[in-house]
Formats: sequence, structure tokens, C-alpha cells
Amino acid sequence: MRRIVDQAPVAAALDYDSTLIGALELSSKKWVVAVQVPGSRKHTKYAVEPNGPALATLLEMLKARSAAAGKPIARVVVTHEAGRDSLVQFNA
Repeated sequence: MRRIVDQAPVAAALDYDSTLIGALELSSKKWVVAVQVPGSRKHTKYAVEPNGPALATLLEMLKARSAAAGKPIARVVVTHEAGRDSLVQFNA
């Protein structure tokens, strides 16, 4: 008897030559964004105002800078922390 195996779809590989990778630290006063741009192994930190338009402006600036350097960005991947200010208070 032949066995049929369901295969999950294969995830796309991460292309470091065309992907902007970022990590976002949130706070009420500023957001800190650490990014790795295509063609570079180092991470660079930027501080922006704590709102979406400021973050979008930074990402668009980084995309334009990378394209001007000959490394156009096809995909942006940004992750963020779960809570603001990394403070959790427990009352006993």
C-alpha cells in the first residue's frame, strides 16, 4: 500500500542581498531601530519619534540609500518587542 504524505509549503529563503532587516525597541519617548542593510554585515541604530510615519520615513530613506549604492531592497522585515519600556510590575 502506498503512503501519501502531505507536505507543507516550503518557505522562501531569506535573500540578504535584497532584504532590509530591522529590530524595533519601543518606548513612549523614542523608538530605536537597529537595521542590517543589504551588502553590510554590521548593524546600525537609529532613533526616531515614537510613531508610524517617522518609522516609515526612516525605512524609505534606507531603501533609497541602499538602491543608490546598487543594492535595491525588495523586502523589509522588522520585528519588535512585546511591551513598551520593557517594564513589567507585579503586585504581591
